[in-house]
Amino acid sequence: LQVFSAYKTTTKDNYIRTDFENDQDYQQFLDETKRKSVINSDVNVTVKDKIMTLSTCEDAYSETTKRIVVVAKIIKVS
Repeated sequence: LQVFSAYKTTTKDNYIRTDFENDQDYQQFLDETKRKSVINSDVNVTVKDKIMTLSTCEDAYSETTKRIVVVAKIIKVS
């Protein structure tokens, strides 16, 4: 995996979106995901790539709608 984005969000954000109208729509989603990131990454991600999204509660005891999201490009290991 190559992490290209990590950020805080809420459950109102559609960060686990899986349905796209076309490649342009998917690329816009990828670009927006990278733009939200609080880490700098030189990983290039395109519509031809498969990604994995990991999500966890920021604070499950007091805030149930806040999330920390990490998104990575899946790479083939030889």
